[in-house]
Amino acid sequence: MGIVFSKVAFAYYRPRKKQSVRFVLEDIDLNIETTNEFIALVGHTGSGKSTLVQMMNALLLPTEGKLELLGKTVTPTLKLKPIREKIGLVFQFPEYQVFEETVAKEIAFGPKNFGMKDLEQRAKEAAEVMGITGLLDRSPFTLSGGQLRKVAIASILATNPDVLILDEPTVGLDPLGKDDLLKFLKNLNEAMNKTIIVITHDMEVASKYAKRIIVLNQGRIVYNGDKKTLFAMDDLLEKYNLNYPNSVKILRQMEAKFGVGLDVNQHSVSDAYAEIVKKFGETDEQ
Repeated sequence: MGIVFSKVAFAYYRPRKKQSVRFVLEDIDLNIETTNEFIALVGHTGSGKSTLVQMMNALLLPTEGKLELLGKTVTPTLKLKPIREKIGLVFQFPEYQVFEETVAKEIAFGPKNFGMKDLEQRAKEAAEVMGITGLLDRSPFTLSGGQLRKVAIASILATNPDVLILDEPTVGLDPLGKDDLLKFLKNLNEAMNKTIIVITHDMEVASKYAKRIIVLNQGRIVYNGDKKTLFAMDDLLEKYNLNYPNSVKILRQMEAKFGVGLDVNQHSVSDAYAEIVKKFGETDEQ
């Protein structure tokens, strides 16, 4: 009853004559639950990440294969409102999503479009969650990029979706704003069991927050699994030019410099520090 891709391929243009089709996505098999997943979708520019997440929201339909969203097979005649109510998508450039006179009306637009009630209350609650209650009477066109991103997220949260998809949500945010947003998404995932899917180029984000990482390359999934396994696959990381998170880099450098065996696959500063203390403490005792 989640998001299920079965041998899905997608092309933006399919010629009528017998010519080769240029698929943006090919042979996609993927299953995502509607609760308690935190997925980082990574890959270089042009790998098909944005196309893939737009299919998760039925903005794009498969050229080949089968796509099921919330237990319903996606077809040109499928009613999409119930799906988009439960699977929310925040684009990379939030300024493309806003058009209302005030932030309050912007946040309330989604619930209004889905025929929900208590629009003003929903807008206030979503704004409070995002920490933007002071902006409700402002025009969204007067806001900064970071503020607009919060408004865009609040407009999706106001419909209470089960799945929240964000395309490069941390781009343009200062370090504090980036950390606050990611902690908020982590809380949504852990406290409210919502599934979070984040497109990111930042392997620090993927390492620190994701439970599962999906790597796309030239329209194909080349890795789909947990982060510890991924960051232990040196050949795969090198092949697709993916960076190690800083905590892993530091431990690898210390291991090489001091010749001490370390479990380098640590994904937070505290875990990396604990590994250093454990190993170098044991070395000192010897």
